[in-house]
Amino acid sequence: MRKKIVMLLLLALAVLSLEACQQNHKVDFVDYNFEEYTEAPTQKITKKPTEAVSEKSSEKSSEKSTVKVTEVPTQKPTEKATKKKKNEEVVINNRPSEEMTEKPTQALVTEPVVPTEAPTPAPTPAPTQPPVVTTADDIKIMYNNYPLTLDADFNAVAGGFGTPDDKSDSHRSTLSDEEYIYTYSNMQVHTYVKDGVERIEDVRVDGIGNASTSKGLVVGNPVSYVKSMYGKPTAEDTVILKYKVDNQLIIFYLANDRATISGFSIVREK
Repeated sequence: MRKKIVMLLLLALAVLSLEACQQNHKVDFVDYNFEEYTEAPTQKITKKPTEAVSEKSSEKSSEKSTVKVTEVPTQKPTEKATKKKKNEEVVINNRPSEEMTEKPTQALVTEPVVPTEAPTPAPTPAPTQPPVVTTADDIKIMYNNYPLTLDADFNAVAGGFGTPDDKSDSHRSTLSDEEYIYTYSNMQVHTYVKDGVERIEDVRVDGIGNASTSKGLVVGNPVSYVKSMYGKPTAEDTVILKYKVDNQLIIFYLANDRATISGFSIVREK
């Protein structure tokens, strides 16, 4: 019976002492690692409860301070590094656009435009054709494919012309006392008689018919045809174009429009 009473008293004392310690905040439950419990139990037992509690609280405060010290440096450099990295990425990403937009603008505005290619060479002129030269063979008129040239024997070709519309005496020349004018549909032939031979003094074509020049020009052709076939005229004005070879001439008469041929003739220069 006594033993039970003693045990109860001891238990009550233990409970009271434990409650007292908790009220004074001298007991703090700390989760220690396994290594901390490897210390000799005698040291922990010999120490006073107040000292153990103070040591535990100091250790806990030191751990908190350590955590604070270690956490703050680790957080701040990380944020700075992150911001720096982002800024670098922004700068790097912006460089190509700045180069692409600024450099061409500066080159166009400030720098003068300089041709990079070689200057275009002047076009090579087309080979010039030799000038057209009128010859004695060009002072000729064709009628029904028979040639008429100055001083030629008229009777040698007159048979190919057919019967003339008219024949009359003429005294326009001093080459002979015997002269004639033959009139055909669109042509007149003036002849003279010398040494018994009737020769051609001049021929004139007026109007469209069977007559043409030796180069094929006929009445109604453009004036440009004349210049392209006979070359530069010896003389010209608003009504005629003249081409001279020795003392012989072929003359083209211009129509009222000054653009077409109204007739042509072969004569001797007086």
